[in-house]
Amino acid sequence: MSEHYPAQYDALNHEHAEIQDELSQLQAAGDETPNVTAFRQRLWDFLQLLQQHHRHEEDIMSETTYPDAALHTAYHRHSAGVIDTIIRLYDADATAELGERIAAHVANAVQEEIFFDRQLMAFLSDR
Repeated sequence: MSEHYPAQYDALNHEHAEIQDELSQLQAAGDETPNVTAFRQRLWDFLQLLQQHHRHEEDIMSETTYPDAALHTAYHRHSAGVIDTIIRLYDADATAELGERIAAHVANAVQEEIFFDRQLMAFLSDR
């Protein structure tokens, strides 16, 4: 996520950086033959981090009466749901074999969010 929120919303920029760092670590773990239990826990932890960021964005959208809040929030639910489904879809044995592909799917779901975030960033910058 290379775009940035205005300075007064810098906490969101820090969250994006943390999400990107965690995503990189998740992808690195997926490249190896991970400890299945640890890898699955890392996936769940990542999802919780992402959902916490979503809640923070949604609070700001509500406070600023962002006109596309419903659509943006719907995408949050979609992307978190995709990641949740990916985690639940693979059983413990398959996770070790498919760690790299699972991490790639999670990364794709997160990277798609920038399209929605750009609009929010522009809205907040114009305030």
